[in-house]
Amino acid sequence: MDSYDAMERYMTIARYLSLFALLAQLVLLGLQLAAYRRHRHASFLVLSLASIIGLAYGAVIGLPYFTASAMPHVLSLITVGGVIGIAATLLGITGTVLLFRAYRGLVEDNARVKARLALLEAQQAGPPLPATVPGSSLHP
Repeated sequence: MDSYDAMERYMTIARYLSLFALLAQLVLLGLQLAAYRRHRHASFLVLSLASIIGLAYGAVIGLPYFTASAMPHVLSLITVGGVIGIAATLLGITGTVLLFRAYRGLVEDNARVKARLALLEAQQAGPPLPATVPGSSLHP
């Protein structure tokens, strides 16, 4: 295999990987938007914005694999793409932190509710019955 064939294979693989990454990002965006519509939680909105910017990042970075460009143009795309990618990453981290905080709050609320229910059930049950009845054959 000569270097031209190797480069063609590389470009073909890169194109398919770029398309796969964009498709995966679209799926994530769909899930995030559906979650935002249902729950109206800020974390899903921030994650959706991160995915939209991530799509822009993928388009900018993947462009050289689909068009013939001079090296200065490619370097400009990589620079712009890098800035877009950093923004998407920071928003993704922020959205994830918000989501984890919300989940922690739900878990803590659930623990408090369970403890309160256990207390209420114990109060409704009345005093506990003795384990043995004094004077019976089971009493030590």
